[in-house]
Amino acid sequence: MPYDSASMENDNTLNLAPALIRWQRRHGRHHLPWQKTRLELGTPAGGAAVLRDPYRVWLSEVMLQQTQVATVIPYFEAFLRAFPTVNDLAAADAEQVMGLWAGLGYYSRARNLHAAARQVAEAGGAFPQTAQELEALPGVGRSTAAAIAVFAFGERAAILDGNVKRVLSRVFAVEGDPAGSATLARLWAHAEAELPPEGAPAADLIDYTQGLMDLGAMVCTRSRPDCGRCPLAAQCQARQQGEPERYPQARRKKTVPVRAVNLLWVEDAQRQVLLQARPDSGLWGGLWSLPEWPGEVPEGWQAVGSFSHVFTHFRMEATVWAPPPDVVRRAMADQARASGAEGGIKAAPDALAKALPLPEQQRWLVPSALEGAPLPSPIRRWLQGQVLQPELISASA
Repeated sequence: MPYDSASMENDNTLNLAPALIRWQRRHGRHHLPWQKTRLELGTPAGGAAVLRDPYRVWLSEVMLQQTQVATVIPYFEAFLRAFPTVNDLAAADAEQVMGLWAGLGYYSRARNLHAAARQVAEAGGAFPQTAQELEALPGVGRSTAAAIAVFAFGERAAILDGNVKRVLSRVFAVEGDPAGSATLARLWAHAEAELPPEGAPAADLIDYTQGLMDLGAMVCTRSRPDCGRCPLAAQCQARQQGEPERYPQARRKKTVPVRAVNLLWVEDAQRQVLLQARPDSGLWGGLWSLPEWPGEVPEGWQAVGSFSHVFTHFRMEATVWAPPPDVVRRAMADQARASGAEGGIKAAPDALAKALPLPEQQRWLVPSALEGAPLPSPIRRWLQGQVLQPELISASA
């Protein structure tokens, strides 16, 4: 049933929920792909409510971590086509999962997604139904667990994603860096206090939570917030101060370090390109990439291209080198001889042979197979350029 300020348990709150729920129902987003599948489920609040499929909610919430909705939608739809159920995802090959994720970034999310699917499948295919239990799944933190619990099971739980941090920082004029522990604790306290009251209908809990997300994405944006359309404008302390964009307070900008990387372009006679499996952890974990050359390249090697890519904490400046064909042929022969020797490839005398991936860590990519290959997006883009402009590359083997 609807409720008003008299039903709120905490007199110190601003009672944001009623206005936010009304606004979401009139102006919020209602046609996102993960909102379309609904189920009749019992809820912790009692009775029955029209809630969403936990698999689709979980999949979308993991993809939406630090990623915008417009970017996520095609990946979400592609995953559902490939893996209609959590059991299908659990049974998939890791390479297929990474291939579909390629380009979405933050690749540990894909590895955790796959691990969580297997965990759910091993438990019979049913997702945990509380935020506390959901947080035990790989890759699911406090806010993500709460969002899944609200949307799929009607639990009363607070979220605090990037959009919500911005909304609450402005409404309460919260000083300090939201990434700092003290400021984060204050924001979580506000998020918990402003929840609809105990016993609120699941529909209200869902619309309040979605309303916070929608308000941050559509109205209370990072720059030029549209305060005239905001249902919380009358209560917003940052607006009353006349400087909503001052919140959340920006972190001190740090100089972005640059990491120089040398990558190898090695082709065979059929113009297949040599790729190397990246370690499961670290940069581009679990994906395939051009082999990386440690240190300075030898004289006489041809630089065939370069690209830049900005990560969260650094910028990569990559140069792609094509070793001379005779050096490649000798190194491949050295590698083949050494791969069966005690000590593995380290027994090879040639430096290039040492840098080339071992057979179990390598593959030859046919240019026509670029689309479905599990490649990092900057590597894929660069390779696509070479396929379209083959005259830029001279065959190396």
